[in-house]
Amino acid sequence: MRKRTKEIIEYLQKHVDYLNDYRVRVSARLLLESELDIGEIAMQSGFNNISYYNKRFRQYMHQTPSEYRRKLHKNTE
Repeated sequence: MRKRTKEIIEYLQKHVDYLNDYRVRVSARLLLESELDIGEIAMQSGFNNISYYNKRFRQYMHQTPSEYRRKLHKNTE
């Protein structure tokens, strides 16, 4: 029974990881294409908690949303 529970948890975690990756990539596009505030971008990307959003963004993009936006705007000037 424990092995089955572990398999279910791993299966669900893969889906959560996929969903978070997708949401971060959507938010990265919004950071580039809009002037929305980062909290609004987090909400529009499906994150209900700004702290969790920042943590996941850093996990996948290796920088904060603010750093990402700043670098993008600096490179496009």
